[in-house]
Formats: sequence, C-alpha cells, structure tokens
Amino acid sequence: MTMDGAVLPATPHLAVADSGAKVEPEAEQAVTELLDVAAHLAANPIREAETAEVALTAAKMRDSRVDVLQMRTEADTVHANPDGTLPRTSAAGPVRMIEDGRWVDVDLGLERTADGEVEAAAHPEGLRLAGAGARKAVTALLGISAIRTACKF
Repeated sequence: MTMDGAVLPATPHLAVADSGAKVEPEAEQAVTELLDVAAHLAANPIREAETAEVALTAAKMRDSRVDVLQMRTEADTVHANPDGTLPRTSAAGPVRMIEDGRWVDVDLGLERTADGEVEAAAHPEGLRLAGAGARKAVTALLGISAIRTACKF
C-alpha cells in the first residue's frame, strides 16, 4: 500500500511514502489499524457520548445526531447535531430512570411477580399492585416531585 504524503492523525505513527518507496511495517500496521477502527465505527456508529464536545465532534463526523449523556435527566434529552446545535427535548414526566447504574426507558408494561402481585417492568417509583385476593394494602404513587397522588388498594 502506498500513500503520497499522508499523515495519520490519532496514531503514534507517521506514514509518508513516495511512489515506489518501500512502506515500513509500522506504517502498514498503523494504516491497517486505522482502517479496522473506521470499519468498526461504520458498523457500530456512535449514538451517545459523555460530553457535549465529544458528542458534537461525533455528530459532525457521522452527519447524524448524537445524545449527550452528561446533560440527560429523567425527563430531558439533549442531542448534538452536525450543525453544532444542542437542542433539548423535555417531557412532562420521567421517560427514563437509572437502574443498576445505567439509564433505562420507563416501561409501564405490567408483569406478575412470584408472590402474585403485579408490578411495572421499569418504573421510577417502583409501581406495584396487589394481586387477586391479597390482604395487604398496596400504595401506588403517581406523579413526580411535589405533585403526587397516592392510591391505597
């Protein structure tokens, strides 16, 4: 492989070759590694990044929006756009929550538990309802922050 006057950024190697000059093994390896990374990124595009700076760079490189994790909340999503803007989308209530240290979408699908109760698959307040014939009272908290409604069943 020959390259006329090419410099490979983000690698410790400099690859410069004249038409007929022998390519050094280190340069060949650097080019191969760079092509492997490019293929990996093409197959697995960056969809989210920790900081706004990294997200903006990734968005510009892939010409598609990238989520900014540092600015994410239960109800807000910030995207980095290829044009350099950072629009925020806000929901009226939580659309995601942290579960086991990771963001997961709120899932109100009901599932039966081993003790006969019914609970939401993923709910920020752990929504749980008593099963048929249950003798204990179950409280369902609905809403967020200071605006909550409690229902005892």
